[in-house]
Amino acid sequence: MNTLSQIDPVHILTARVNSLEKAMREMEKAKKELHMMMAEVMQVKLSEDKLATIKSVMVEGSTAEAVDKRYKVWGMLYDNGYSVSAISRAWNVDRKLVQYAQNNGWRSKHIVK
Repeated sequence: MNTLSQIDPVHILTARVNSLEKAMREMEKAKKELHMMMAEVMQVKLSEDKLATIKSVMVEGSTAEAVDKRYKVWGMLYDNGYSVSAISRAWNVDRKLVQYAQNNGWRSKHIVK
């Protein structure tokens, strides 16, 4: 075991940076998995290098199927740690709409369950 005088500050910082880099890699992997799940719900194919928010589902309209897709995506986001208010800000919708979707089990009421 090293004493405090034997521990080099550079080693301490290196260990901390390495742990942060590992956490960032894990976060990026989780982000890719979440985007792939979202794409599957939206029935869209994504390439590995282009994992961005898909605008088409945001402006797809108000058909029951489009609403159900949005609700499912919101449910996945919520299950992955996003808050209702964060989802509503990201999608530029009222928070109560996201809460309504949550209360309906992230499904459109017009879709047969």
